[in-house]
Amino acid sequence: TQKKLTFVYGDEDWTCQESRLTQEKIDELVDTRLLSRIACFDHDHVNALLNANDRQMKEELGSIVDMEYWENAKKLSSEKLRKAESDLKDAINQAAVGDQVLSKALSHLAHCERQY
Repeated sequence: TQKKLTFVYGDEDWTCQESRLTQEKIDELVDTRLLSRIACFDHDHVNALLNANDRQMKEELGSIVDMEYWENAKKLSSEKLRKAESDLKDAINQAAVGDQVLSKALSHLAHCERQY
């Protein structure tokens, strides 16, 4: 019998002998309920997302993406931002210390040059 429905996911062919079984495999690996949402994201939907506040964006994306991913991404980005801010403060402090050392060294050098 000829297979009417084929399904390749990644590099693997998941096509089964019966279309029904292939469809079950598709449903198992891909949340097909989202396909209509993804396929229908037109210009207006994209603009609405771009102009949405945080709550509206979470609601809209929550219909497509598990909100756990959203919260994890938010937490991870906050942690990275805090680390970057801390690293920046450290670098600024180190630069200030370096500037003080350089200033004292130049002052000492000028003093030595005046003595000779």
